[in-house]
Amino acid sequence: ENCKVNIFVICNYFCREFPFFFLSNMSPIKSFLSFAMILCHNRNLFLSILFCSSKIHHSVAFKQVSTRINLSNSNNRKFIRTDGRFSRTRMTANPAASNTSTVQTIGIIGATGKLGRQVLSKLSSRADLDLRCLVRSSEARASLASFYPSATLVRGDVTDASSVENLLEGCDACIAVYGATRRSKLFTDWATRPEDDAKSGHAKQVNYLGVKNIIDVCSRDDSKCKKVVRITGDGEHPWNPFSILINLLGSMAKAWNYEGEHLLRTSNLDYTIIRPGVMSADGPGDTPSLLSVADDGGYLGVSRICYSDVASLVVESVTHPNTARATLAVGTVPESDLSGSKSFAPLLEKIRPDRREFRRDLLEEHFKAVKTGGAVLAATFASFAYFVLSVIGSFLFG
Repeated sequence: ENCKVNIFVICNYFCREFPFFFLSNMSPIKSFLSFAMILCHNRNLFLSILFCSSKIHHSVAFKQVSTRINLSNSNNRKFIRTDGRFSRTRMTANPAASNTSTVQTIGIIGATGKLGRQVLSKLSSRADLDLRCLVRSSEARASLASFYPSATLVRGDVTDASSVENLLEGCDACIAVYGATRRSKLFTDWATRPEDDAKSGHAKQVNYLGVKNIIDVCSRDDSKCKKVVRITGDGEHPWNPFSILINLLGSMAKAWNYEGEHLLRTSNLDYTIIRPGVMSADGPGDTPSLLSVADDGGYLGVSRICYSDVASLVVESVTHPNTARATLAVGTVPESDLSGSKSFAPLLEKIRPDRREFRRDLLEEHFKAVKTGGAVLAATFASFAYFVLSVIGSFLFG
């Protein structure tokens, strides 16, 4: 219903304003700049376009996932929700995974973050586990040591291969819940090329080469660590407005996260890639909702999910046999949605490993989308600045 209202807002605007653009003989560039300027002043129109573009990407993802699901197995029955949001399949357990997986020592990268602390809190309550955490600063080391004295803290950084090697020595599994936090420097990055500097904190170094360091250590013959649980995000829709903004302002974080996923999928490790929705802190008054999981990189739409819920899935994915070599999207659905659950246990029973071909040309698409989006933003700001200066000039000089 909200989508219909937003589409009506957009159509109503185009019917009223676009005839002016064409009848006034304005050039395409001037028409575009005028439209961009109007967007700056019309918040409802701008939000409507963002909302509907998100729905369009949602629809495209739905079609792509539906056509790629293999229905040849008679045990797999296809279920389509009445709202058309996602095509699900009733799935059997992963036959390739072991049900007797034993994990005694876990290496955690990103334990100082909001999600990492939730993961560490849940794991530290288990006396049968030895926990090793990679920390970068002495402040982070002191903070974790005061709350989790039983955890072994290893000084280092994921971008340093020797640090990762020291952390994962003797580990049975690795939990990677870190992510690049560097903000783009739009006016200098093109000249300084921070993506090639290991100490820059650029997303390429952290989200891509950091994952490569983990894989290199775990892939050694003498390594016991063959399980990697990695937190990423939806990087398969580079032209989504939110993806463009995150890439533009966050050093191409989504693009390099997706490239890191590819490294895991082409490795010989039992990876679990988790793509959560919008993560938020737990708090009173939250809208009642149920958990939802889609395997094979399925699209669940944009929803809010608590850090503690994502942490629970991370912990369960370490040993659950069905999560081996699987890419999981996780979010929440309303309580009225029959596909949801209050816990992950029944949802994980339906999970199967990845079986579709994930696109390999998306890095170029991400860069192309950012260049286009950057040009649109630049034109919008230029139009807005010109408008403001014109108003000021007319006010001052008559």
